[in-house]
Amino acid sequence: MDDLQASPSNEAPNVPQLLETVERLTQENTRLKQELVRLRELIFNKDASLMSTKLRDALRE
Repeated sequence: MDDLQASPSNEAPNVPQLLETVERLTQENTRLKQELVRLRELIFNKDASLMSTKLRDALRE
């Protein structure tokens, strides 16, 4: 967030700095969304395999 601080002359951040910050945050947001999808898939696959095991055990009895 240091990118958004005013310069020593107390002027607002300039447009190129803001665009760079927006680009960086957009890339990080995309990366985090991909990571979330990956982790959700891991959880789903784990739950699915547990349910399959339980179902197989029940069918065996």
